[in-house]
Formats: sequence, C-alpha cells, structure tokens
Amino acid sequence: MVDPLAFDDANSHGTHVAGTIGAVGNNGLGVAGVNWTVDMTSVRTCDFRGSCGTAPEGMAYAGGQARVVNVSLGGPGKGDAYADA
Repeated sequence: MVDPLAFDDANSHGTHVAGTIGAVGNNGLGVAGVNWTVDMTSVRTCDFRGSCGTAPEGMAYAGGQARVVNVSLGGPGKGDAYADA
C-alpha cells in the first residue's frame, strides 16, 4: 500500500507539472501557474522506478473526485485498462 501522505517525487516530474498548472501567482516569487488559484489533489500511480501498473486505478479514482484530471504519462499504447479509466 502506498502512503497517501508521502509526497516524495523521485524525478520531480509530477511536481513540475503541478507547478506549471497551479503555482501561486502574484506573490513576487518564482513563476505563476496557468491557473494559480486552483485547488489540486495529487494521486501517485507510478513507483520510483517508473513502473505505472496502478495508473488505471489512480486515473479512475481521480476522475471520480475531480472535474479535470491531468495524466502526464507517455509511451506506446497502454491498452484497454488505460482507455477505460
């Protein structure tokens, strides 16, 4: 079981994407995200080695919680489980 309170991001990709979307703006620090007043919830679906076997379950969970879900995954076709999620 993954600890839902563990926010470590071994390769910083999720942190980078979240900042691009929602970094606080108009505060004189760094950059502003494209929607700097957004509320966000992170759902980790990949392990620290890059294996994303639980991604479809995470996508389905996030889709049940939010109006908009960003899934920053790439690579060759993932199959029906990803399409269904």
